Amino acid sequence: MQITTQTVQNLKAIEASSQGIIEDFTKIKQVSAEQAGAIEQIRLGLTHVSAVVQTNAATAEENPAASEEMSAQAAILHEEVGKYQLNS
Repeated sequence: MQITTQTVQNLKAIEASSQGIIEDFTKIKQVSAEQAGAIEQIRLGLTHVSAVVQTNAATAEENPAASEEMSAQAAILHEEVGKYQLNS
């Protein structure tokens, strides 16, 4: 009878340990899901930053060309205005 009692006690101890392990795995699963969500948010943020950087780069390339065009137009306008003289 003593062996049976000892076996029952051992099985109950194993069951308690198993429950603890199950709880630990459940917590790990929850934390992993939270981390996956946070990583997805970071990925989306980086995608947005990348899009902004690409837009800024394109704008930076367009600005010198627009500046040159405006400078050329200003020179033409200056030349055209120079053709007129005001009588005082």
